[in-house]
Amino acid sequence: HRTRAVFVEFTTYNANIKLFCVVMIPFEFSNLGVIYPSYQIFSTKNFTYSSPLEVFTALCEILFVIFALAFFYFEIKRFYYGGRAKYFSDPWSYVEIIQIIMSFSIVGLYLKKIVSVSAKLTDLHITEEFVSFYTSIFWDVTLNYILAFFVALVILKFFKYLKFNVRMYFMSQTLSIAKKNLLGFSLMVVIIVVAFAHFAVFTFGPIVKGFSNMGQSLITLFQLALGDSDFYPIQQANRYMGPAFFFLYIFLVQWTVLVMFMAILNLAIKEAKNNMAQMKNDLEVVDYIYNRIHQILPKCH
Repeated sequence: HRTRAVFVEFTTYNANIKLFCVVMIPFEFSNLGVIYPSYQIFSTKNFTYSSPLEVFTALCEILFVIFALAFFYFEIKRFYYGGRAKYFSDPWSYVEIIQIIMSFSIVGLYLKKIVSVSAKLTDLHITEEFVSFYTSIFWDVTLNYILAFFVALVILKFFKYLKFNVRMYFMSQTLSIAKKNLLGFSLMVVIIVVAFAHFAVFTFGPIVKGFSNMGQSLITLFQLALGDSDFYPIQQANRYMGPAFFFLYIFLVQWTVLVMFMAILNLAIKEAKNNMAQMKNDLEVVDYIYNRIHQILPKCH
């Protein structure tokens, strides 16, 4: 039997700031005997609610649970009184369902983290052997990922309420009108970029590091489109094909593609202006709030 990997793990604790640091250093062995070292470092505070600020954080966490339950209750009412067809016809309903699932996932992961940390700290006091905090760190990292997606989702929901602003509504209408043309335009751009990426890999890949593989080639072409260009390595790789490739790509992406994109948006803006001029003023916040309250509160018979 051959050893394929060796893992070195240790945990440090800074008592001044009450910070745990779990370090994992794996050494992987290839079939040729080459060692590939790597490392993972995770830092977290396993002791909670030990300062006035953390007590305030605990109060905020309790409010989060209350708001999550209230939001779930209101969504159930909206589904019950509005009906399944009406509820699922609104695209924002799917966002709110995801938000509810993530809210309860956050609560569950947080409780799981507390239980795991408590168990590890108990083992640390009753045994002299090494106690791995890697499981606790796993739950903490997973919780942070879910929190990151949850906060981003909540912030994106502001677009739902910004529709009452005429300018934001106009922008959303413009994108809605242009979405079909933009989809076809995006497909065309992808085809052009992939074609140039393949050409660059076969032509400049053995010499230029930025075109050594397909993924790296796409990243390099994206940087070229943004103006972060490095012309000389391409020219040195091939004195004839390099300049031709560079200037042709810049011309197609930064001029032709950009002009087509602006033309699509210009047509959509004109159509959106005509629609805005013909529609009635239904962007009143008061009416929206009244309708939402009417949906949430029980119907009186």
